[in-house]
This record gives sequence, C-alpha cells and structure tokens, in this order.
Amino acid sequence: MNRVAVLMGTPGAGKTTVMGNLKKGHKTVNVGTEMLDVAVAEGAAEERDKLRYLSPEKITDLRLKAFKSINKMDGNIIVDTHATVKRGNRYVPGFSIKELQELKGLSAFIYIDATAGEIAGRRKRDATRKREDESIEEIDQQRTVNISFISAFASFFGIPIYIIKNKEDKLDNTLKELEAAAEEIFR
Repeated sequence: MNRVAVLMGTPGAGKTTVMGNLKKGHKTVNVGTEMLDVAVAEGAAEERDKLRYLSPEKITDLRLKAFKSINKMDGNIIVDTHATVKRGNRYVPGFSIKELQELKGLSAFIYIDATAGEIAGRRKRDATRKREDESIEEIDQQRTVNISFISAFASFFGIPIYIIKNKEDKLDNTLKELEAAAEEIFR
C-alpha cells in the first residue's frame, strides 16, 4: 500500500531545498511543479508564481490533475505543497479536504518551519522566484495561518503533524529530523 506524507511550509522556510537534499528511499513530488506542467500544456500559465493568480476553478482543476498523477505512483511519497496561498490580504487554502481525500494513503502532514527573520532573508537571496516583499509581521501571520489550516486538516483525517525547524545553516539537522519522521510515517 502506498503511503503519502504532505510536506508544507511558509514560502521561504526552505522546504524545496530540504526536499532536494533528502536521501532516496521514497519518492518526492512537488504539486506546484505538477500543476505547472499541466498549466503550460493547456496554455494557462508559463511560470509557477503565476499559478496563484488563476481562477479558483482552474487551480482546483490543475491540483486534482496533479493528485491523480501522484496516485499513479508506487511506493512511499512525500508531496511538497502549500497549506495556504496568500493573495493580497487574504489566504486561500492550498487544497480542500475534498481534494485531500483524493490522495490515496494520506498518512501525515509535515511542516517545515523557520523564523520569520530567516524566511525573509531566504526570500531576499532567492533570485529564482518572484515573491511578494512582506514584513516580518506578515510572514509570522502566514506561519500562524498555515499551522491553523494544517491542524484542521490533521484533525479531520486523524493523522499527525510533524513540525520540523529548518534553522539557518543547519540543513543537516533538518534532514535528519525529516528522515526520522519519514521512517516513522512509512513503516
């Protein structure tokens, strides 16, 4: 039976860096990348940071297509996605409970966290993305909203949340914690 862990974090917390440095032994997939592949093929968007500006219906359609693709994969899978997407002053769920129910073998949520100061610094240094310039207070608000959404989802599904701190210059420690969590989730 496949088991799936959904990994999330505030943009800039380093979840994509963490995912890229995981030891092999389980599959990793980025929902945004899967959605972008479909969006490009359909002519809906050409870059990932533009996905959040598509209509809610189109985003749901792309996400469901990404989840269907993930369901076809074999083995234990860590899915990289967002708990929420910030649009101006509002937060939109990164997925709905109904959409999550489409993921076969959902077993845990993992939240990669960092301080708001660390996140702000990482965002400034990341020239590969076009992110909003947000204050420390706005980043802390986003972290709080994300944890709130994840808590509600975990409560609904009756599955655990693992919160892993990704401290500046401590990637090895973060990876050890994540590998330990994955071992527990996928046993």
